[in-house]
Amino acid sequence: MPLNDRNYIRGEHPPTCSCVECIEQYRTPAAPPPPAELKPTPKATPKPAPRAMPPEALTSGRAARRFDREQRDIHRKSKWREKLPPPPRLIAGFLLLLLLPGGLLLWWQMSEEDERPAAPPVVAIEVDQTNRAPVKVPTQLELTGLTGPALAEEPAPATLPIPRVPSAAELPTEELIDSVLEANADLPTPTPGPTTLAEEQEHLLELINQERAKGNLNPLTLDDNPAAQAHAEEMRSENYVAHWNLAGENPNYRYTQAGGSQYLNENASGGVTVGRSSRPKPSNLAELTLIHQGLLQSEDHHRNVLDPWHTRVSIGISCDGVTCSIAQHFQGEYLEWTKQPTINPDHILTLAGRLLNERTMHPAVQVWWSPAPAPLTLGQLDRTLAYGIGQSPATFIIQPAPHGQAYEPGQLEPEQFSWPGRSDPHEVSPELPRTQPWEQPADTGVHKVKWVPLTVADVWDETAGGTKFSLVADLSQAIENEGPGVYTVQLWASHQGDTRSVSNYTILVE
Repeated sequence: MPLNDRNYIRGEHPPTCSCVECIEQYRTPAAPPPPAELKPTPKATPKPAPRAMPPEALTSGRAARRFDREQRDIHRKSKWREKLPPPPRLIAGFLLLLLLPGGLLLWWQMSEEDERPAAPPVVAIEVDQTNRAPVKVPTQLELTGLTGPALAEEPAPATLPIPRVPSAAELPTEELIDSVLEANADLPTPTPGPTTLAEEQEHLLELINQERAKGNLNPLTLDDNPAAQAHAEEMRSENYVAHWNLAGENPNYRYTQAGGSQYLNENASGGVTVGRSSRPKPSNLAELTLIHQGLLQSEDHHRNVLDPWHTRVSIGISCDGVTCSIAQHFQGEYLEWTKQPTINPDHILTLAGRLLNERTMHPAVQVWWSPAPAPLTLGQLDRTLAYGIGQSPATFIIQPAPHGQAYEPGQLEPEQFSWPGRSDPHEVSPELPRTQPWEQPADTGVHKVKWVPLTVADVWDETAGGTKFSLVADLSQAIENEGPGVYTVQLWASHQGDTRSVSNYTILVE
């Protein structure tokens, strides 16, 4: 007889079968078989202990099914955990995957470095290229009803970088020259063979104009002033590079003594050899090409080559069996003297001329002083990196007051003037020995300051819109202050808002 729900007191739902055997079997399930003996495994993850069947599962079908599902989930999760490697192994594998590409790349780069030959050292040949004095127009001088000129400062002359080569113990001279040629093998190399000085000058002139053409600048023509050639020959024969020569003369003085009357910016370059070699070079033209490329790698030298005010250049070249020395004198053609500057025994300065190419007279003239030329040693030249217009300004010449007007009291007091101080061989002890090129100290570039006296010109005439001029000024007070020496007269001209020196004329006062 089937049991109903009310008579079935052990659960909410009776079993489907109402026989005594089934009821007894449902009430008292068979005991689970004893678990098989497990062998301990060091790396195996221990399984969770079996969960005991809840009492309600003995009489409830729904509870029994829920219990079965939970047991299956536990079994499945335990198997998934067994398949996972232990944490240290997982972390090591992950790090290996990250480091493997970097290690392969490093190995490849090291193998490439071993196959590439070592790059030979390159001699950096750099020398001074600018010789523009400070374009300072005397500060504002206020006249009664008249505003006077003002002098503005122009970029200072650049320092003189020197050729830098390894020491003799580091690399012999012959190997050094070979390494320079190999390192610059991509440069256009002229055909080896004997060349004349004229061919070498034309070669350098062509290289200069090729560089100027890139900036749409006018080509330069060759000037025949002999000062550049004389300086190049002395540098090569005495094995030095400097703007001064052994006689103690700077470029402006040498240029004026050789007949020059315009402004001058010098580039000087060449090799200072550690030792001499009899091995011939491939060609002088190839060596000059290397020196030219070295100058262009210097910002100041490159700017000098590309100066739009330049119209002419005189080129000095001297070569031996190892290298070459060059001196380039860049010039303009903006002044035609009708009376070149002179200082008579009474210390009266007189000059007259005409400005060309639309340049107009600037209302100020600077006069700089330097010691008289005196012989210098190679040790002094090795420590001289640059040159300027002079050692210090002696006076600034200004226009006289117009007729019926006068300067106000105190306006003719000395003007404070500063300029970049440059190395001067006269300030170096002649007892010092020669330095190696790579040991030569850099120029400090410390600015100097001086109260410069003003000199009112006795005569200052300008005609033809400021293109024709004449000047007479008494320099007695300035020469008394400075003493004998070289006085450089700097004449300034303006064009389209740009004011530049058009003449650095030197006069020796004894």
